Amino acid sequence: MNNANDYANHLPSKLRLALWKRIARHLQQGEALIPTEHFFRVMEQEFARLIGVRPSAKIRQALCEMIAHVNEQYSDKYMACGIHNAVKDYLARMPHQRDGGEETMEQTRQRLRRTVRDGHAGAFLEEQRPRSRAHGCDAEHGKGHREGLGGQ
Repeated sequence: MNNANDYANHLPSKLRLALWKRIARHLQQGEALIPTEHFFRVMEQEFARLIGVRPSAKIRQALCEMIAHVNEQYSDKYMACGIHNAVKDYLARMPHQRDGGEETMEQTRQRLRRTVRDGHAGAFLEEQRPRSRAHGCDAEHGKGHREGLGGQ
């Protein structure tokens, strides 16, 4: 598979739609899915739940290509929710929540800005991912990318 849309030949549109709905559910529950590997892990599990068998190597490759295509073309949809969940979880765990100090909150914001500016956002988000499950964002606004979901 070398064309970005080859995955459609191996994944029927209804299956793609069902898988992305399940991804949206994970995000709504607060999971921080950010890189393709995080999406793939969850999508592979959901595929097995839906179909009743683990995906073959060819299907696994199609899933990876679909995830990469959707997240590249529509990064403001699902991936943005994963990032939102990671940052929200991080801020909720910060000392200002216990102390109530506005100065601490501003220091946290500045630290996050420096992290992004210095190119360390990926490491920050990877560190946050396992903890981010509470209070997810609404991934339902991701319905508009029909090419990745099923071309409907």
